Amino acid sequence: MATTSHEVTKLLADWSNGDQLALEQLMRLVEGELRQMAHRYMA
Repeated sequence: MATTSHEVTKLLADWSNGDQLALEQLMRLVEGELRQMAHRYMA
């Protein structure tokens, strides 16, 4: 599932308002993106 910049922005706003679940979701997204980047780099 692709994540839009709007969804990321909403998660960031929610996190800044104290939503810890939003932070967890953001970290999963960031980790996934970093893994994809590393995979492309190492290929």
